[in-house]
Amino acid sequence: MRQGIDLIVVSYKTPRDLRGFLDSYVDYPSTVPTSLIIMNNQPEPEDVRVVDRFVKLYQPENFIHHPSKENLFYSGAANLGVTFGDREIIGILNADTELRETTLDDLYKGFHDYPDAGVLGPLQYDEHNKVTHGGIFGTLSRPEHRGWHAKIHESYRNVAKAVTVSGSAYFIRRAVWDELHGCDVYNTTVEDPEGAFLPTSHYYEETWCSYHAQAHHYDVMYYGQAEMMHRWHTATPKGGWSDQQMPLSRIQFRQACDDHGIAHD
Repeated sequence: MRQGIDLIVVSYKTPRDLRGFLDSYVDYPSTVPTSLIIMNNQPEPEDVRVVDRFVKLYQPENFIHHPSKENLFYSGAANLGVTFGDREIIGILNADTELRETTLDDLYKGFHDYPDAGVLGPLQYDEHNKVTHGGIFGTLSRPEHRGWHAKIHESYRNVAKAVTVSGSAYFIRRAVWDELHGCDVYNTTVEDPEGAFLPTSHYYEETWCSYHAQAHHYDVMYYGQAEMMHRWHTATPKGGWSDQQMPLSRIQFRQACDDHGIAHD
């Protein structure tokens, strides 16, 4: 296992967002060794051109582009993308996120400073400086989102144990990911799972991972000392196909929790 961070970026027909992420990756390089893995679900020609332009301009090292002819969904693309890397920390990102100046260095430091943390999630906000992830607290059976669409305030830059963190920017130790993926109970619930994210069509894939990590005695931490931009709901319209997947995904999530004896809402 190599030191550093594997970044798995999942894109679905949003070339403008993907270009924005890649630009931020160039603008804010990390001092930590980093590999970049682009998972392009059912790409259109422009989605591929964005990546080709990036490669031509910057000739990145430790870089993989995986265009998939079928839509693997977020969970499938993330689970497969993780297998392409070998670094100690995994970051799974929406294409509509962007790094900031010290995002990756700050998160890497967070894992060093909090050795019991299996999962970290940064503060996220949109282009209007409104919070899109300020921590998900409460309890496993009653999670509470803090600060949704509130104006950025210093109080959101705290560090605290959380119930889960946003899947749009989800960082996990590879050793924890491997343990959760190999869990006997999970492998009974999901036959031959491809990774630690629950294989839903949309939603709850990372929520399960966080709940599962806590069942294996790892902390999930909201780490507001690192921050990213996340332009929420640019990949799909509100109320569209993705949102319509929530009821079925919730059933899958609750079943996985019940099988493992984990409380849930």
